Amino acid sequence: MSKFLELRTKHRCFTYRNFSCVKENSRLKIQFHFIIDPEIEFKPTLDLPCPPEMEVPEHLIFNIGLIESISYWKSCCCPEYIIECGTLNFLEEIWWKQLFLNGLSEFFFTNKIELEELFDFSYTTEKTFDFTPTVECNGELILVGGGKDSALTMELLRDPKKRQAVFVLNSSKSSDRTIFNAGFTGKELKASRTIDAKLLELNKLGYLNGHTPFSAYLAFISTTTAYLNSFSEVILSNEASASETNTLNYKIPVNHQYSKSIEFEENFRNYLETSLNIPVNYYSFLRPLLETQIAALFSRYPAQLKDFRSCNVGQKEDRWCGECSKCAFVYLMLFPYLDSLQLKEIFGSDLFLRESIQNHIIALIDPEKVKPLECVGTRAESALSLKLAQNKINNLPAPLTELLEKTEIDFGLIAEYWNSDNFLPSEKFILLRSLFPIIDAPTSKNPNN
Repeated sequence: MSKFLELRTKHRCFTYRNFSCVKENSRLKIQFHFIIDPEIEFKPTLDLPCPPEMEVPEHLIFNIGLIESISYWKSCCCPEYIIECGTLNFLEEIWWKQLFLNGLSEFFFTNKIELEELFDFSYTTEKTFDFTPTVECNGELILVGGGKDSALTMELLRDPKKRQAVFVLNSSKSSDRTIFNAGFTGKELKASRTIDAKLLELNKLGYLNGHTPFSAYLAFISTTTAYLNSFSEVILSNEASASETNTLNYKIPVNHQYSKSIEFEENFRNYLETSLNIPVNYYSFLRPLLETQIAALFSRYPAQLKDFRSCNVGQKEDRWCGECSKCAFVYLMLFPYLDSLQLKEIFGSDLFLRESIQNHIIALIDPEKVKPLECVGTRAESALSLKLAQNKINNLPAPLTELLEKTEIDFGLIAEYWNSDNFLPSEKFILLRSLFPIIDAPTSKNPNN
């Protein structure tokens, strides 16, 4: 908190100076210009696919700059946010402050920051953006990240009769493989983002760092890409579990996955309609389901099992680290539905035997602990998956067995779960609902259960 106050006093103003766009070979090259007073400048870039004949709506790029700026503003949390290249109305200011506050809830928690007021907006221009959409949009654009959720969405929605494509930011080996397995190779719309190196230098000097609402960034760039390329739907793979909080920070909910939550999805859909004004329907196909239901469905696609990656520690090296909370969670979710050989092919070994993984699983389930600050499921479904694992084998480590003994589990509640708080079009609703029951009633192989 003292570092926060020191930096906030030293750096009073954050300025969103301008943005620029240049078309090159069906690509839109974008650069943003941010300044932290005094004289710290950032010029991050973004490269989006864009047909040469497409007119680029300035207000879309302006708004991408606002979401991009979060990564730079947070380094010292300036109390004044100056915009020199556009304006926001009163309701838009409220919307953005809410996103900063909720999207950075984990950042404030890990940096031990209690904040009553984020910042005040001010403007050096009266510029507004008048926009009327002129493009006829049709088709589905599916976001892909290389994990199990987007891989499952591609598998379930693949339809050669429809106009479909996938959107990828800074593609990885795992995203390329899952796209190939699902039959979408050649249908990629790829974007690339570059963080200004000065931000990394500031982090080394002790400026504030931490989690940002990355999925909110994806929301803005994917819907912009959809409009530029005439797609009418942007389809995500966020699940119901993403809406559960991890902990509290001075009585304020902390959710690592806030920008994957149903609250953000609804807020962004409203912002699309009232401020961005483009004919793109943004929704999550897997929103009705929990992670354990998704794992049960995903286990039916053996080609995808060997090629997906969800470990953030090992993502760049295309591997599972086998030690982090994300590895623990994904292993726990898949364990009830795969045999030991399949699990070893994915993770390399029996992760239940590792003390670090056991500790992560305990934190996933025990309400007295902070739920790992990762993209993980609800405590209830983690407990159910551990119970299903115990029914499958007789030798769970003692700490996990002891945890189950004091945990109440309602199998039926989770097995038949359907989150009605979703925005699925009727066709998608019928398709996903037709897959029930997803999880079969457990058959105990343990004579003690």
